[in-house]
Amino acid sequence: MDELIKRKENIEKEVKELTEFLNSFGPDVGVKGSLVDSEGFPRADIDLYEIRSARNRLAILNTDYSEVMKKIETKLIELHSQSKINVPYPVKKQSCQDLGKLIPFARVDDVKEASPAYESGLRVGDLILKFGSLYVKEGSTEQQINTIFEDIPTKVVESLSKILHITVSRSKDSSDLTKEVINIEVTPKRWSGSGYLGCHIVAHKNLNNNL
Repeated sequence: MDELIKRKENIEKEVKELTEFLNSFGPDVGVKGSLVDSEGFPRADIDLYEIRSARNRLAILNTDYSEVMKKIETKLIELHSQSKINVPYPVKKQSCQDLGKLIPFARVDDVKEASPAYESGLRVGDLILKFGSLYVKEGSTEQQINTIFEDIPTKVVESLSKILHITVSRSKDSSDLTKEVINIEVTPKRWSGSGYLGCHIVAHKNLNNNL
């Protein structure tokens, strides 16, 4: 996995450098701008060879990046199935009204001590309302919910070394009748344990939504 992550980071670095190089020729050139003038002739004011070479390399890198991300996702799913998904940072409370009609689509059933998930404030029993850009609204079908849940590993990979915002619903007492909404900021990363968050997340069946 470490080799795949390193390859991903190297590709991202080279893509950034190539994009900056192409944009240096001006907004009318960039990654996709035309290389011919208004009369259809090759432009004489730019280095066509360098631009074409950079664009070709960029296309190759984009293909390589897709393949690497698929491999990383596969590896992460394997870790997740073994109960090792990972989530660090300040816990913030938020009004339920701010989230509209969102329903829980996943539940945290294990958090490893000293993991990024643990340090961020994520706890066993937390019901996930939002995981990055992933969320489920009332009325969603079971298939739609399952699809969103299965996208969690991909979202973790996309957020490596970046802050990932997670919104959870948590019971305020043992009666489980009163809940509060909490915003958590986590940075998926390598740590001493397995995975990148150090927690296990399972699908949550919301009975109120007939699932």
